[in-house]
Amino acid sequence: MSEINTLSAFNAFSAGALWLLGSLLFIGFEKVNVRANRWLGAFYGILACNFTQIFLEEFGIGGSLLIHLLETA
Repeated sequence: MSEINTLSAFNAFSAGALWLLGSLLFIGFEKVNVRANRWLGAFYGILACNFTQIFLEEFGIGGSLLIHLLETA
């Protein structure tokens, strides 16, 4: 059984949490300070792209097109 790198697991869980939080903030479920929530959601989305890219590169998952798309964010 292969051992999973702790840092890679942290990147995977952080990416998932940031995708969820960023999408919830960007959609705007909370009606207080909508403009700031959208900016924060966009920032979390960009941060999630970075964590996802690091995770995919570490495990060698995905093609070069996916990696390049994540790099543009």
